[in-house]
Amino acid sequence: MDSRHGALALILVAAAAAAIGAFQRAEVVLPQSHEPPVLDEDSRQYYAAVCLALAGQAHEALRHAEAAVRLERGFLPAYMTLASLRLQANDKKNALRAYDQALALAPWEQIRRSARL
Repeated sequence: MDSRHGALALILVAAAAAAIGAFQRAEVVLPQSHEPPVLDEDSRQYYAAVCLALAGQAHEALRHAEAAVRLERGFLPAYMTLASLRLQANDKKNALRAYDQALALAPWEQIRRSARL
């Protein structure tokens, strides 16, 4: 595994840890709240991309992932999703660009702590 793949693997670990943390925080807040959570447009686009990708609608998922990163340039999970979808579409050049953006956005100190490096 070269260093770029290793870095991407660490990003995925950190993103998963962040998602678990967000879910755990939501579990604490949501039972006390009677209103559904409000998502920003970038989050709606991101979750639409993930759901559509899981449903096998990669072309439509790609459109939503592109919208998510256009709306929020610092949204690491959206860049990872965009890169993955572009790679699936055999658009290696733009997949690499999206992975490079994700690497630039990665919270390296948090990743090091999560991986105990």
